[in-house]
Amino acid sequence: MDSGDEDEDLEQREKELKDAEDEEEGIARAETTSVQFKVAKKPPYPLLFAGAIAKSYGTRNFSWHLEAFLTERARSATQLVPQSTIAEIKKISTKTGVPVYKQLKL
Repeated sequence: MDSGDEDEDLEQREKELKDAEDEEEGIARAETTSVQFKVAKKPPYPLLFAGAIAKSYGTRNFSWHLEAFLTERARSATQLVPQSTIAEIKKISTKTGVPVYKQLKL
């Protein structure tokens, strides 16, 4: 992929994130509830690339959704999130390593 294609892809991703944010602002937020859950200490798959997760598990646009999720959480955090962390979130790609868990118990 040449840099022109990467620039277009980045611009498209930024536009989609902006559109999603605009849509969310028009929706009333639900009250926060407390939920207890258990997560294993070590994931069974400690490091899978986002591209492999998308391909193996049929999770289309996994890296885009992960970026959107983390960006939203950073913006709504009660404590200030450093700009360096936000910059790292923006670097998420199909080559980003992610720990994968089999289940979550509520």
